[in-house]
Amino acid sequence: ADEYAGWDGSADGYFYTDNLHPGSSNFNLAQELIVNCYPDTTQYPYPAAAPLTGSKLLTTTAGSFTDGSRPESPYADNMDYTWTIHPAEEDIQAISLQIRYDLSDGDTLTITADNNTIVPLCLTGDSASVNVAWECEEIVCHLSTHQNSELRKGIRVNYSCQMDAYCSGVQTMTTPTGTFTDGSGDKPYRNLTTCKQRIMVNGSNTAVRVHITDFNLEEGHDFLHIFKTSYTDANLLMSLTGTIADTTFVFDTRRINFLFESDEQNTSDGYTISYTGGTVGVDDHVKEALSVWPNPATTRLHIVSEELIHEVRIFDMQGRLVIGSAPKSLEADLSVQDLHTGIYTIIVLTEDSCHQQKFIKQ
Repeated sequence: ADEYAGWDGSADGYFYTDNLHPGSSNFNLAQELIVNCYPDTTQYPYPAAAPLTGSKLLTTTAGSFTDGSRPESPYADNMDYTWTIHPAEEDIQAISLQIRYDLSDGDTLTITADNNTIVPLCLTGDSASVNVAWECEEIVCHLSTHQNSELRKGIRVNYSCQMDAYCSGVQTMTTPTGTFTDGSGDKPYRNLTTCKQRIMVNGSNTAVRVHITDFNLEEGHDFLHIFKTSYTDANLLMSLTGTIADTTFVFDTRRINFLFESDEQNTSDGYTISYTGGTVGVDDHVKEALSVWPNPATTRLHIVSEELIHEVRIFDMQGRLVIGSAPKSLEADLSVQDLHTGIYTIIVLTEDSCHQQKFIKQ
């Protein structure tokens, strides 16, 4: 495969994708551009198009399928194949199809829906594009071809689903206390979700305490990003993913922005978060049996307990002990400056109990 390089007359040319070093330099993410990328058909010729027979169930909320022929080549004879579009999501309102077809007379693509009020569509003997949006939960596409001598290109179908969005747009919360979620209730959240939620606490409050009660997102793919004041990279405080146990963060700002994003595959239960506006200080924290702050932390972590602290242990997400301390006091002050950015678990052993909490190292 080849790639064209050079943006301003420097190192113009074609380069193999396994040897991208124009002008003895490497591409960076701002420069990469792949166009007209094809296999080497001299050494690796395209296989002949094989007739499709059988069926396939499509359960995603968006996708595409073809007759199996390669680009600009005729489709195979004697095909009998069925695609059933039946998304696994609940509350499907409509399914949209974008169809491009080039079929010989007698060869057909028949499209039916599980809604009896929708008239089936039969495409044959023509070259055209058709778009439909049907209020249904299932669509069946059946392709049938016969022996003929015409060179036609076949079919390509793209589909997508229309569903109610659990969480969309911007939700703004201005009350001193409140609770918000991903909006899915007792159902999994949607794929391809983009949702903004803002806490804008007015008055004398100088900080917001955020309490995560439930949090379960697809690890490494779906994220809840938390920003200070605005949705910019410079104001990003943390990005949360995966499963997080009952955890509290304290942010020294009256305005916090949340951005929830999910990708195109797999979902989970979502999140439930409560918040309280207040002020940051020791007096606020010692009201609790055990307090750990600031969270997120950058250089130091403070711990205050109503019981004598015998031991403090901090573990990374792989379960490795990274910090250990035995303060023998009601307070502890730990340096976390050398820890890598990420989520850590802190375990505090007191006279009669064991406390566990997560914190973010920025």
